[in-house]
Amino acid sequence: MDVAQTEYRGNTPVFKKDLIGKTVVDAYGRRLGKVLGFSMDSQQRLAALGIERTDGSFMKCNATDVILDQDLLKIDGSWRRKAESLANEVALTLKKIEALNELESDADVSKTVFATLQSGFEAEKKALLDRRRDLKDRLKERLDVVQAQLKDVYEFITYVKISYHIGDMDEDAYQRSYIPFQLMIDKLLSEEEDLKFALNLVATNTATLPPEPLLPLPASEPQPQPIKLRIRTEDSL
Repeated sequence: MDVAQTEYRGNTPVFKKDLIGKTVVDAYGRRLGKVLGFSMDSQQRLAALGIERTDGSFMKCNATDVILDQDLLKIDGSWRRKAESLANEVALTLKKIEALNELESDADVSKTVFATLQSGFEAEKKALLDRRRDLKDRLKERLDVVQAQLKDVYEFITYVKISYHIGDMDEDAYQRSYIPFQLMIDKLLSEEEDLKFALNLVATNTATLPPEPLLPLPASEPQPQPIKLRIRTEDSL
């Protein structure tokens, strides 16, 4: 008898047993590992996935952070989503503080209740400021890593082109090397774009928290363009 169906992000019904062995990728399509097992909550709904990472280590992922993308499980944890989520939380807290301040002179709101709520909301705001600072540090650190990787990939893809031009690599080998490099560049550029968006959102969130100085974000190198393949003949050697 089949295990009952469950639904998670995207309202996609999946038999829980069919999750085992599925490939897990990150928000940018890079392979993270595969599902080893799952846990359920008290209502027999999918709660978390146990994942064996490609390096052999183990990670736990909440089911609410996973979406089914064709036959892959994608962890929807893009930097853009993280920054937007924090901005929304901040906006809500600031609205609550503003609304409370408007009620300060309301006869139905006692001074004790007002002081208690004000203290609580200010504590929320402080916690959000701390989270913003932590997120900004992680974004900057990851941006440095991504841009260093892009530099290395651009360097290697140039070597691939040189090898093809001087005849050390035939057309088949060139395609098998160039295409994966190009796909890797696309994923890195996508993450870089999200990181820059998230950093500026965190730094310039003037409508919600006191702004911080705009970050000077270094531009990545231009994306290499495909070269035209040509068939070699003895006359051209």
